[in-house]
Amino acid sequence: MLKFITNNLGWKLLSVALAAIVWMAADYAMRRPPSPATVAGTARRTFANLPITILTTANDPRHYVVEPAQVRATFRGPPEVIERLRPGDISVFVNLTGIRDARELRKNIEVLAPPGVTLVSLMPSEVLVRTDLTMPATNAPPIEPSSP
Repeated sequence: MLKFITNNLGWKLLSVALAAIVWMAADYAMRRPPSPATVAGTARRTFANLPITILTTANDPRHYVVEPAQVRATFRGPPEVIERLRPGDISVFVNLTGIRDARELRKNIEVLAPPGVTLVSLMPSEVLVRTDLTMPATNAPPIEPSSP
């Protein structure tokens, strides 16, 4: 058994060393961010103070407070698309559908951008949502009774 291990020991150690080097190189290549040469032909644009919209059901009577109320988002895409991109083309929202009795919770921010536009960074990526029970929801006007 010992002869099996020590036979061609130099070649075996060299194989293990080369395998480790290849593994480390592949691991490094997968973890590093794309270089500017990789994303050549693209442009970036940052929007500060994009308002966060609250997505909830129409019959939800609660009033929500989101902290912070705005985000900073950076997008990447073809230069002609990024040049025409406006804050109104981007939807930044917190989905509160399905929330039952929570008075305070942290929620991830979701972003919808036009086709061809990729979200690169979002600060912050989550918000604190509080239910304000002292204030009625203001998303719908009061319904007045109609006269016959």
